[in-house]
Amino acid sequence: MAVDKVNRDEKLPAIKLTVVQYGILVMMLVLGGGLWRLQVLGGDNWRVLAEQNRIRKVPVLAARGKLFDREGRLVVDNYPSVSCFLVREQNRNIDADLPLIAKGLNLDLDQLRNTLHRYRMAPGYQPIPIKQDVSPDEQAFIEAHRNELPELETIDEERRLYPRDGFAAHLIGYVGELSEDDLNKPKYAYYEPGDVVGKAGVEETYDELLRGRDGSMDVVVDSHGREVGRRGIQLATPGQDLKLTIDNDIQRAAELALGEANGAIVAMDPRNGEILALVSHPSYDPNAFAVRIGRTDWNKLITDPNHPLMNKAIQDQLAPGSTFKVIMSVAGLEEGVAETLKVNCSGGGDFYGHFFQVRPSSRLAEHS
Repeated sequence: MAVDKVNRDEKLPAIKLTVVQYGILVMMLVLGGGLWRLQVLGGDNWRVLAEQNRIRKVPVLAARGKLFDREGRLVVDNYPSVSCFLVREQNRNIDADLPLIAKGLNLDLDQLRNTLHRYRMAPGYQPIPIKQDVSPDEQAFIEAHRNELPELETIDEERRLYPRDGFAAHLIGYVGELSEDDLNKPKYAYYEPGDVVGKAGVEETYDELLRGRDGSMDVVVDSHGREVGRRGIQLATPGQDLKLTIDNDIQRAAELALGEANGAIVAMDPRNGEILALVSHPSYDPNAFAVRIGRTDWNKLITDPNHPLMNKAIQDQLAPGSTFKVIMSVAGLEEGVAETLKVNCSGGGDFYGHFFQVRPSSRLAEHS
């Protein structure tokens, strides 16, 4: 009798047993629903993420079109270069690697972080350019840290090579990477961060023809981000070459004639208006912009009182140096009234009780 009483006390009440059974059932339904949501509803999404982890889209950059003078002589060329990109891997804390990357690639850490911040809204699969024209030592650093820094990738590309000593710099212009302000302009609505476009001169005016169209390559990588194969490639379309109206010989002669003077020279064909030469001094080196101009060099250019970035041939507002005196002198010689005439410009004159100063540029024709 005592044993039967103990067994009856140990048995759970029917209501408690029912609650436990329904609780287990609810838990199984929740787990099953979650599994169904992941495997069925979210299957496509996880498949895409897995594919992105396995396949990396690497840009194939288009070569920019070359520039030639009217005789077909090369003016602006390209040279082979290597750029470093950062690929944002899934489930990897890239921020922790930034100090090592900045040290190995000789980058400023704050500048590197600002670059990543600029691309924060870009798609995760889009590589971020962090260093252009990588040196051999920096390439060796990238190869030596493949396992530690799988997010670093190098891409071969062709970079602009301009004439030395600022030859025809204002006429040719230069190229540069789009800034955040540029991307907000309607003109660059279809461009992406990191794109290199013409910023001045012929490079800017004919940018659409010169820049070409970039391609892409699908690279298969392993769990460490190392390349193990390639699936396909979309070839880049090179930019078109342009033949300019300038003549290298006349351009060089105009550069030498102006020398170190602050001014401009333009030579035109009066029959059709073609520009044979265009010089503006002081000039600048466009090759400084071909990679990425440093802050110090940029500040030096924009604070120079002689304004080397200004194209004085088309932007400056200066007196033409009394060019009409040439016409009057020829007319006088033809009429025989100016063969022995000498006119001395003293720099100004009194008119109506007021002295008017002649601008320095107008005194180029004095003693004519």
